[in-house]
Amino acid sequence: SNPDRITIKQASIDMPSRGISHSLKNVKAESFVSGSNDVLIVEDGRYSNGKKYVDIYTSQPLVMDAEGDIVDGKLAMEGAGGDILEISAGTGSGVMQIEKNGVRISQDLDCSGMDIPVMAFFF
Repeated sequence: SNPDRITIKQASIDMPSRGISHSLKNVKAESFVSGSNDVLIVEDGRYSNGKKYVDIYTSQPLVMDAEGDIVDGKLAMEGAGGDILEISAGTGSGVMQIEKNGVRISQDLDCSGMDIPVMAFFF
């Protein structure tokens, strides 16, 4: 249907011999097509590395083009202490801007070498 509703109760990666434990829990999201773009709204979720966690949501809906690149929107991660980190589209394909508590961080997050479109996590 449009919108598509996505629920992830728990997705985990555990590698005890390497000390790696990651989980994504209670994610609620919806996606829909707008023109030639895909739009993703994450209503709620939690990411944990086994020791610490962040709540995740979209403070502005994520808009992805036909190649899966984020062209608009913000993904927010809120820590237990109340700090909020927001990731948004940067200057090029796979480059993301970062804000902490509304203040832009001068160094961008360069994921241009990774071939992992956001929508691939859900479909």
